[in-house]
Amino acid sequence: LTRPAALNALNLSMVRTLYPVYQACEASDLVQCIVLRGEGHKAFCAGGDIKAIHESGKEGTSLCREFFREEYMLNHLIATMRTPHVAILDGITMGGGVGLSVHGPIRVATERSVFAMPETAIGFFPDVGGTHFLSRLPDGLGMYFALTGARLKGHELKQFGIATHFVPSRRLEELEEQLLTLPAESLHDADIARRVIAD
Repeated sequence: LTRPAALNALNLSMVRTLYPVYQACEASDLVQCIVLRGEGHKAFCAGGDIKAIHESGKEGTSLCREFFREEYMLNHLIATMRTPHVAILDGITMGGGVGLSVHGPIRVATERSVFAMPETAIGFFPDVGGTHFLSRLPDGLGMYFALTGARLKGHELKQFGIATHFVPSRRLEELEEQLLTLPAESLHDADIARRVIAD
C-alpha cells in the first residue's frame, strides 16, 4: 500500500490494482505467500478514502458504489484464498485497512499498531465484514468496539484476537525475508508461515 502521505488510505485505484494481483497469485503454484504492508511507519491502512467517497456522493457519481462493491469483493477474495496471506499491521489499521487484514489467516501487530473500527462516528456501520469478525470476539468486546470506535494498541491487538502474532517493528525486515524464502513444500501452508512468525 503506497500512499503514505494519506496514511495509505484505500481508494478505488488501489483496490483495482490489488484484486487482479491477488487473483494471479492465487492461480499460481509459484507464489508461496502474500505479504501485505503499508509504506512508511505511520499506517498499514487508515481506512477507505473518505474524502473521495464524500465527493462522489455530493457529485452523484458512481465512484462511491463502485468503491464499496469492489472493496468488498477484495475482502472476500482475501478471506477465501488458499495462498497464505500475511498482513503486517505496523501503524494505524482502521476501517478499510481492517478489511484488508482481518479476513486473512495471519495478522502481525507491532508496538506501533493502532486498531479501530471508527465508522459509527460518521453514522456508518462497521463494514468490510466488521459485523462478522467483531461478533466473534469474546465477552461482547466486538459490540463495544463497534459502538464506540475504541482503539487497541500494540500487544492489545493480539490479546483481543485481532492480530494472530506480535513482532517488534525492528524485526519486520527479518520476518519478511524469512516469509519470502519459505521452502517449496510450504506452498499454500498457512501453518508453516505461522511457525516462521512464532520463531
